[in-house]
Amino acid sequence: MDKFLYQKGYLILALLFISLMCVSCSSVSSYNVNIKYEPTKAVSRPNSDLSKVVFTVAEFNDSRKIDNRYIIGRVVDTKDRKIPVITIQQEPSTSIAHALRDALYKANLTVTGDIPKWDLQEKGIKKEWGRIVIGGNIQQLEVVVKEGLTTKAYEAKANIKLMVGDVKKAQIFYIPTYESANTWTDISVSDEKIQKILNSVITTIIDRVISDKELWGKISEIVKKDP
Repeated sequence: MDKFLYQKGYLILALLFISLMCVSCSSVSSYNVNIKYEPTKAVSRPNSDLSKVVFTVAEFNDSRKIDNRYIIGRVVDTKDRKIPVITIQQEPSTSIAHALRDALYKANLTVTGDIPKWDLQEKGIKKEWGRIVIGGNIQQLEVVVKEGLTTKAYEAKANIKLMVGDVKKAQIFYIPTYESANTWTDISVSDEKIQKILNSVITTIIDRVISDKELWGKISEIVKKDP
C-alpha cells in the first residue's frame, strides 16, 4: 500500500512538473538573443604579411526571404505554436559584421572601427575603406527548437557568402561561401541556450574564414603586388 501511494505521489509530481513547464512555455511571446563571436581557442593572425594591411568589414546584406529581419528562427511548442526567436540589439546584417570585425581584431589584424553599408557592387567601394573590404550575403541563418514533453531538439544553420574587395582597384576578387550547422537536445528552452547554439554556428563560420588559406593567400598576393 505504501509503495502504491509513493508511486502515485511520484506520478502526480511528474505530471505537475510537465504542466508547469507547458504553462511556462505558453506564456512566452518571443525568445531574444544576441549574435556574437565566441571563440573556444586563441585566434592567431592568418598571414604574417598582413600586419600593416587595413581592413574594413562592411555591413552584410541579408538575402533571407523574410519580412522582419530581426527574426532568425522559432520555437515550436508541444501544441505546434511557433514562437519567434528575435535578435535584440541589431539586425543580423550588422551583428555578423561586428562579429567578423571582432574576430579579425582578435587575429591581430588592423581593422577600421566603422562598419559602412555596401551594396556589394564594385562601384560602391570607397577609397576610405583601407586596403581590403569584406562584406557579403547572409544566405541562411536559422535556429529552430522543437519541444517535446521531456526533451527539446535544437538545430541551427548558417550560410554566408563573402565578397572580398581590393579597395585600390575597386574590384571584387574573391567570393567564397561558408556554412555550418549544429544540433543538440536539452530538457528545457531558454534565451541563453538558443543563443549558445546560434553563436556556435556563427563562430564556426568565422573560424573557417580565419583559417581559409586560399582567402588569405589571395589577399597577401594582391597586397604584395600593390601595397
